[in-house]
Formats: sequence, structure tokens, C-alpha cells
Amino acid sequence: MTGKPPHVLLEQAILNEHWPAHPRSFRNHEPGIKVRVRLIWEKDGEEYVRGLARRWDADHVYVEIDDRRRHALGVWVKPADVYRNSSA
Repeated sequence: MTGKPPHVLLEQAILNEHWPAHPRSFRNHEPGIKVRVRLIWEKDGEEYVRGLARRWDADHVYVEIDDRRRHALGVWVKPADVYRNSSA
């Protein structure tokens, strides 16, 4: 028994996370763009997850996701890991 709450046991790091040096300098784009984002989970491996791209530049994209393995609202990744998809 680990003594950790169940929601903490579900949490996993995202191995392809790619933070910008100054994330607060990015502005939110409304209403955002529906995307699929390629994530590499520390335990579950590669997966494509539906999300909403809200902030970006040439080197970084912030995608809001809803996943029990991630307690933060979103994730920063490289643009190559984000796929625009109107049916996302």
C-alpha cells in the first residue's frame, strides 16, 4: 500500500513536454483550435489525445487536455506533435 490518494496514483509525466522559457508571455487565442496532440506518457507510452490549442509560437504549442493522468489543465509541446483536426 502506497498511502497515496487514488488520483495521485493515476498521474503520469509527459515525456515529450516542451516548455518555453517565458510561458506567461504567450497570449490565449480564442476560441482556440481543435487538435489532436501526440503525447508520450511515462507509463502508457505514445497516444494521440484530443485537445484545444490555446497558445503558440514557431517552437511551442500549449494544448488544453482533459485527462485523469494529468492534473494540470494542459501541456506545452513542440508544434510537430500537434495536428489540426476539425473533428477533434
